[in-house]
Amino acid sequence: MIDKFTGFDDSEDKINEDFEPEQINLRQLLNDDFISAHSECCTSIDEILERCGGGIDLEKLDSYSMERLNKAVSGCTEFSSWPEMYSEAIQEHLMG
Repeated sequence: MIDKFTGFDDSEDKINEDFEPEQINLRQLLNDDFISAHSECCTSIDEILERCGGGIDLEKLDSYSMERLNKAVSGCTEFSSWPEMYSEAIQEHLMG
């Protein structure tokens, strides 16, 4: 039985050196195509936050309660919460 493979340590280091995670902002992730596909009444994240969130500003998202974000999302999309929508957006982006 082989206890250890040899010759792979260097290639693993090379892969790790070359890997740079993709940077994507929230507006790119929750783009108009994504919103349109998951909402019957809105075509943009700004429209969801305005119409169903009472004027939530995407640029100041950290200042709002999760309850308010969930209300906006559940009121204007097929999702029941902000985390559910965000998770789906990430999955769709990664599946590309």
